[in-house]
Amino acid sequence: MKKTISINLAGLFFHIDEDAYNQLQNYLAAVKRSMQNEQGTSEIIADIEARIAELFSERISSSQQVITSKIVEDIINIMGQPEDYNIDDENHNTTNSEHTNNNTKRLFRDKENAFVGGVSAGLGHYFGVDAMWVRLIWILLVFGLGTGVLLYVILWCLIPAANTTAEKLSMMGKPINITNIEEQVKEGFGNVKEHLDKVTEKVKQQDFNALQNKSRSFFEALSSFLSILFKLFIKVLGILLIISGVFAIITTTISFFTLGIFGVTIPGIEFESLLNTTSIPLWWMTIVLLISVIIPPLFVVFLGLRLLKTGSTFLNKKARISLFVIWVIAILHLVVFSVLQLVDFKEKAYVTKINELPVTQNDTLFLEMSKNANYTKLTYRDIFKSDEFKVYRDDDQNQLIYGSNIRLIVRSTNDSLGSISVEKSSRGKTYELAKERAENVQYGYTFDENTLILNSYFTTAISHKFRDQGVEVIVTLPKDAVLYANKNTYSFHRNYNKHQDLLKNGEEEHFLKVKSNTLECLDCKN
Repeated sequence: MKKTISINLAGLFFHIDEDAYNQLQNYLAAVKRSMQNEQGTSEIIADIEARIAELFSERISSSQQVITSKIVEDIINIMGQPEDYNIDDENHNTTNSEHTNNNTKRLFRDKENAFVGGVSAGLGHYFGVDAMWVRLIWILLVFGLGTGVLLYVILWCLIPAANTTAEKLSMMGKPINITNIEEQVKEGFGNVKEHLDKVTEKVKQQDFNALQNKSRSFFEALSSFLSILFKLFIKVLGILLIISGVFAIITTTISFFTLGIFGVTIPGIEFESLLNTTSIPLWWMTIVLLISVIIPPLFVVFLGLRLLKTGSTFLNKKARISLFVIWVIAILHLVVFSVLQLVDFKEKAYVTKINELPVTQNDTLFLEMSKNANYTKLTYRDIFKSDEFKVYRDDDQNQLIYGSNIRLIVRSTNDSLGSISVEKSSRGKTYELAKERAENVQYGYTFDENTLILNSYFTTAISHKFRDQGVEVIVTLPKDAVLYANKNTYSFHRNYNKHQDLLKNGEEEHFLKVKSNTLECLDCKN
């Protein structure tokens, strides 16, 4: 059993066993003794401790893990022994560099060589080019493409500044060990001394560095302001994400348990009978659909909490992975279900029946649409197909599909008698099945005393499913016959040019004489 000690190293708390603590304490004491006559010793020691704390954090998985002697030995090998080098010697020993395993460049802003925010200087260090070339690129982006300012501000907010010695070494790609830390600190003191020696000369000459220092101060203040705004934006965004995610979860859950899916109640008898041709139960597809739409808002809430940095344990890593896997499985279920449904719409078949219409030249045909009060109170065709199909029950309580997809077309003929063509259509996964469904579409009309009354609806048994059923009625009249269309036919003959319909919208309630390719109005004012 070993004694464990809690230490504070560079502002971070660690648990370390007694042997490792003594080893670390002896190492730091040796470093201090080797630098006792050096300039800036306290700054060097502070940077060394900060680097050791960073290496400790990389090697432990939690704050409760104890640092052992093995970890301390590994870090001493990385940092190097004080007796292995002499920084003032031009030919100093570099044997410890082979032990360094963290000399990868990292992107920081170089504030010491900054004109604005240090972004250009930092990018120059990272890519190994002179900062002047990076600044020229910014100028081209600003005056050429116009995106330079926004991109610079974004990088300014996202790229951290190199404040500590370790960060400055990492920015330049140098190994972070005692040798380089001491070199960097001493270089800083040398720069300060050189700066003090040239103060008088700079004041007299008012060289370009004065402008650089002023611009640096201004833009550092601007950087702090923008950083505060950016953090505030992130917090507000996090709150909005949480609110929207929770709202989506609540509304989705309520809609599924009150309105059901697609406006159909949860038992789903009509929906399943009307659309579903697969062997997958509707209740199962309802659950799958609920899962697929409710999991994304959960991740939105999690993202909002992450942006707020609340430290909440909501959706830990295992839970996120599990929910993602479940969501993918649900989506795959929906894809399979959709494919099976689409296959049943593959083929389209038509069944046409043509009958003679006893209308001759100089006869007048009165044309109108009729409705069934048991199905609807209106006589119209929904051209947007939002209310085109419904499910009703007949007098025997049998379920029927009611549809208003009726297209009316009026054409002329050189024959002495008129005719009426009723073309019924439907879809299916095979042509034979589509034709069977088309044949089972029930549609009717009546003709009495020169009055043709067309049904404004059709019906079919619900066992035939909704498969884009429709009816096209073509009324063909001989030349010089007269047509009078009731205004309730308006929505049924709203056709395109390809349908070659002679009856145009707005010509209802007028007597129209049939010509070769047009209708001549007999009672129009113009």
